[in-house]
Order: sequence, then structure tokens, then C-alpha cells
Amino acid sequence: MLNKSLKAIEYGTDIIIFPEGGWNKTPNRPVLDLWQGVYLISKAAQCPVVPIVHYVRDMEILDKKNLIHTVIDDPIPLYEMPQKEALSYLRDVLASWTWKMMERYGQSTRSAEMKGADSADERWDQLLKERLKGVARYDSQIEKKADYRPKDIVRIEDVFEPVANVPDSRITFMTVGLFFLR
Repeated sequence: MLNKSLKAIEYGTDIIIFPEGGWNKTPNRPVLDLWQGVYLISKAAQCPVVPIVHYVRDMEILDKKNLIHTVIDDPIPLYEMPQKEALSYLRDVLASWTWKMMERYGQSTRSAEMKGADSADERWDQLLKERLKGVARYDSQIEKKADYRPKDIVRIEDVFEPVANVPDSRITFMTVGLFFLR
């Protein structure tokens, strides 16, 4: 991907990528950790990154009044920062815009969003099943591993997954787009 992206930029083309790597699979984080490709492209091409965030108030309503709100922020020269700092800063920018748009354009309450579910996790599972009805092929195991996993951050799923996969075990547990400018 890196070489093809750099070649496209060299030819004067802007590119867009989605640095989260997959659908957001949690109701608790508006933006997942970012894959390093966005930084590597910016660094190698010495080009800034333009954060773009979209927000749709209600994904279930297809109506002219249900607008897509978009923010195109100022270019960020990620190549001038160390990788970890750059990716953290970019993620914060994307998440901040997402929250700001939710606050400004969102019109629902938590109880309305729950739609009869007993917990946020239950409602999230319902939403995911609804989204998947329109997808021809979906591999949940691949999707669970599609987000970037920083090596220095240990998640509970990573710790307990080997235990959960022990045969006959009785153990139970609970467990945006960017443009590159030339």
C-alpha cells in the first residue's frame, strides 16, 4: 500500500484512506486507534494530512432532512512529529470533531437510542446485526482483528482469549477519511 500511495501522490493525485481499518466495533469510542500507514505516507511524501469527519444523525432514516454533516479540518503536517505523537494527535482531532458534531447535530437521548435493550453492549449488538443485513459477506473474526492494536496496550480480550479457547473449559468471562495534499 505504501509504494502505491506514494506513486499516486508523486503523480499529483490526492488519496483518501480510512486509518481505523474497519467499522467502529464499540459504542464507547468514536474513533479507534489509527494504523501507522497514514503516518508512513505523510512522512515518506512529506505531505500534510487533511482530517475529514462525517456525521449522520440517524442512519436508519433515508430522508433529505437527515443530512450528512462533514468537517474538513486544516492540514496537519504529521511528518514533522514522531509517529506515536502524530497518530495520537490525529486520532484526538478526529474524535473531537466526531463528538462536536454529535453534540451539535444529534437529536436523540440515550433512552431513545437504547430501543428496548437492557445495556449499551446489547444495543450495539442489535445495531451491528442490522448493519450486516445489507452486507453480502462479513467475517466477524476478521473484523474483530481489523482495528489497529498498539503493541504497548494490552486489552482484556487479548488476555482472556486463550483461556476462553481452552477445550472443554468451564471458564466464562465478559469481554474517518483522510486526504493527502501535495
